[in-house]
Amino acid sequence: MSGPSEVGSRFMLTRAAAAMGSQVANAGTSLALQLIAAHSLGLAGYGAFALCLSLLTTATALYTGYVGDGIVVLGREAQPVRTGLATSALTLLGLSFAAAVVLVFVLHLGGAWVALTYAVMVVGWLTEETGRRILEARLEFFALVLNDTVYAVATLATVAVIVFTGHHLTLLLLLFSMTVGAVAAIATATVQLPAAEYRELRLGRDGVRTVARFSIWRSLQASLRPTQLLLARIALLQLVSLAAVGGVEAGRLVMAPVQTVINGAGGLLLSTSAQTERGAMTARERLAEWSTGILVAVTVLTGLVAGVLAHPVGVIMTGHPVPPLLIFGWTVYLTTWAAVLPCVTELVARKLTRTVFNIRVADTVIGLAALLVGLACGSSADWTPWLLSIGGVVSAWWMWRETLRSRQSARTRMLAEVPHA
Repeated sequence: MSGPSEVGSRFMLTRAAAAMGSQVANAGTSLALQLIAAHSLGLAGYGAFALCLSLLTTATALYTGYVGDGIVVLGREAQPVRTGLATSALTLLGLSFAAAVVLVFVLHLGGAWVALTYAVMVVGWLTEETGRRILEARLEFFALVLNDTVYAVATLATVAVIVFTGHHLTLLLLLFSMTVGAVAAIATATVQLPAAEYRELRLGRDGVRTVARFSIWRSLQASLRPTQLLLARIALLQLVSLAAVGGVEAGRLVMAPVQTVINGAGGLLLSTSAQTERGAMTARERLAEWSTGILVAVTVLTGLVAGVLAHPVGVIMTGHPVPPLLIFGWTVYLTTWAAVLPCVTELVARKLTRTVFNIRVADTVIGLAALLVGLACGSSADWTPWLLSIGGVVSAWWMWRETLRSRQSARTRMLAEVPHA
């Protein structure tokens, strides 16, 4: 007969598998679209698509950090919080629409139709993300898998229809395909979620400050890494070329499956940490250390294999050879990411979002400064991930120090709350 700890472990593994399946379906679709773009659009066209995805990732991080993590961590059942979340969501959707249009025109990525389609896709994607985060907050990871699978099928089916009807794939058509997928996923989430999640949703000032106190630092922190990558791509575009952006992205694309694993682990760890902090689950001892060891090992081993097989893997995935230097660089970059992710989720669950933000700012600034200095001194674009990783090393040391300090503070509070006999 299974004991409580064994049942809990099985439950944890089941949720982990479902969370990873969700991330694989979602990020796997993005990977497939990037492979299609790399083979169909050339390096310059793929560079343009990568810039579009980069802003989408930044907007998603900002939106998810503000609204999505607020849904998971804050008590959304309280009416003021629900109002604050709804108002914040609508405001960020409007700002994201405008930012998408501006990006397309400022960076000369396309005309009016590309700008409009891209902006609509971004809004659809973020709306879909709202449903995903509610499902995560409810720990309904199998429903999340279905939601992301629908997005994958609808998006790739649209691409297939475009190709089989004899149309040449362009940036506009790829963005349109993603829009179709987002609409399908929104419909799926609407059907899966209970009516209680939609009741009494109204706009207003109530709860906006409550949400902001938690979310503003979290959203800024969550958006720093994708913002760093966006600015790095813009720097490459301005100081080197659009083809250089595509070349660096080709190296990142080879390591994209590892990033999928890391992202999936992040969603699970945050939900679990939030439940633990609220006392809804029993804390798993040394969860951060255990998770970090697995994530770092997976990242390093995958990077070593990919680096050794850089030439054939690069040609298969992107249609172009990829220098081993790039792959090893992205391996180091993702390793620093994996090393701090469990600490980040633990600190966020304790609502120490400003602490995480301060560390991430240092990471971002140091990495970008190193890249700009390197490019200004004539460094090859292939050194981009190596230079960005310098900030990640500093971040890893600092984040672990703050995590250990927060644990000691939590233990002290718990001992103080225990009534003396």
